[in-house]
Amino acid sequence: MIIYYIVMISMLLLAVTDKWIGSTNINQSSDNKIQKGTAFLMTLILALVAGLRYNVGTDYSNYYASYLSFKTLPLKLNDEPGIKVIARVAAIIYDDPGTMMFLAAVITVTLMVVTILRNSEMPWLSVMLYILLCCWHGCFNGVRQYLAAAVLFAGHYFIKEKRLGCWCLLVFLASMFHITAVIGIVFYFFPKIQISFKQIIISTICIFIGMKAYDAIFSFIGFLKDDTLDFTGVGSGYLTNSINPLRIIVAWVPVVFFWAFNRYYNKKDEKFKFYMNMSFLHAVFMTVAFNSTYLGRIGIYTGVYNTLAWPLLLKKLESKSQKILIILMLILYFFYWRTEASGPTLSNFQWIFQR
Repeated sequence: MIIYYIVMISMLLLAVTDKWIGSTNINQSSDNKIQKGTAFLMTLILALVAGLRYNVGTDYSNYYASYLSFKTLPLKLNDEPGIKVIARVAAIIYDDPGTMMFLAAVITVTLMVVTILRNSEMPWLSVMLYILLCCWHGCFNGVRQYLAAAVLFAGHYFIKEKRLGCWCLLVFLASMFHITAVIGIVFYFFPKIQISFKQIIISTICIFIGMKAYDAIFSFIGFLKDDTLDFTGVGSGYLTNSINPLRIIVAWVPVVFFWAFNRYYNKKDEKFKFYMNMSFLHAVFMTVAFNSTYLGRIGIYTGVYNTLAWPLLLKKLESKSQKILIILMLILYFFYWRTEASGPTLSNFQWIFQR
């Protein structure tokens, strides 16, 4: 796992360098160039490590073995053709399954990191959270679903600008990578809800109903995928096994923090309301999915918004308290990340050059 530690240290060093040089330079133009330079290096490091991995991630070998069929099968709108398009592009550049995996990772990571850097109140912290909340190494596993999530995340300004038509088109594009991206339609309406106690009551009811309606949810997903989900075969455990309770706890942490100190926040601020509602929606989704690892992957679409919600929660704190809390938060999230990334398919990192 040494490479992961090197990446984290690199992110921190780039952040410190950016702040140090910025504080000693009075030329605004130079400051902007430095910020763009560090942002570029952060994105480049994360994208290249993800793209140049080999057989890292549970699904990697399946995608690697499916490369030939991906690049030759006909493209059908109802058959999630996005990865097949990437495979065809890879075949033109350099005909090798590693090229397809490289392109998929670089697209995913670049879209997410650039979006984080453009929207965060504390860019370096958000990038660290992107790693520690497992959003970065998540794309090593759920390749197509993370591609879909990256497309939605990169275009979420359509929601903030209230452009429903553009958002629907984006959801359609994302669904070309993974059909579950249609859940993005909900995102357009949920963040408009006023943050209040009523929201908690409604969400509690939704959680209760959702946990009792697995059969209907699986039937709907099967309908979207034009397939029948198997509850008795080899993959049945993936559908019905409970997800790690720690994931549920971590999903609720920013929401609980908000409610503990809600009197300090301007709940009518549109940016704050949007990201806190997305954080709340993520916690609701993960709770509903508690008894299904499969449904838990819906959190892929919402978890990344916590990288932007946390800086908004922390910026209201007094400087000294903020620094202490950030250090404590990074330490605790590090141990969470360590637990989630300890599996053999992730910890035994290999470069594509070592295959």
